[in-house]
Amino acid sequence: MHSVNVAVYMMAFALWQGMLYAQIQEAGMGGLLHDLGKIRVPIDILKKREQLNDNDWALLRMHVAFTQQVLQTLPSAPSSQTMLRAMREHHERLDGSGYPDGLRGESIGQEGRMLAICDVFDAMTSERAYHNAVEPRKVLNVLMEACHQDNHLDRELVEKFVRCIGIYPTGTLVRLENGYLGVVLRNDPKDLLHPAIRIVKDGQGRKLSTPKRLDLCESSDMKGWRIVGSETPLRAELDPRHYLPGATHYFTT
Repeated sequence: MHSVNVAVYMMAFALWQGMLYAQIQEAGMGGLLHDLGKIRVPIDILKKREQLNDNDWALLRMHVAFTQQVLQTLPSAPSSQTMLRAMREHHERLDGSGYPDGLRGESIGQEGRMLAICDVFDAMTSERAYHNAVEPRKVLNVLMEACHQDNHLDRELVEKFVRCIGIYPTGTLVRLENGYLGVVLRNDPKDLLHPAIRIVKDGQGRKLSTPKRLDLCESSDMKGWRIVGSETPLRAELDPRHYLPGATHYFTT
């Protein structure tokens, strides 16, 4: 599921930046296949709950090379050198602390820097064996810190990514002033504070039998329909992914 999510983020990010259709397709393919090499990493390492030891880390980091090796065995493998490079570079960091080549700054391609952002964002907002999902808004703050304080990620691209997915990213559970709970469906680039949402629970916490779509841009003057915070799926006891539209929804104009 992680690779599918990263593919969607990459395509949306490329589209938002005005890239050509072929480049958007390549971005999606790069996101879909970027972790393919993990099929050669022992499952007990991938699912390990406790901290990885040095040997575990060394093997896990080999997944980048494994990805290239697996792709070479596929008859219909992607031939785009740009995305093959991006898949190799998605764990590189601007300060040279990444792997596998310890690249720095502009020596990392733009697509590799984009893929790094999408990969980190989805990894942190998803449930993993070794950590719980973090609220998307908090992860956006972490991404900003990663470029301002640590110089790990590209600052300009992170800022673009935040504008692309919005202050309340798609799939975020938001609490409204009147107590209702909604799932963010789509953001308006001109008004990031008022996304389109799907109302899934009423003010008493009861699930709606028929969730209702509400565009907060059109309801911003209505009392009680202002977003006052976000909720975790665990606390809300529901999976927001069940209320999201199909992937084609994100690429309509």
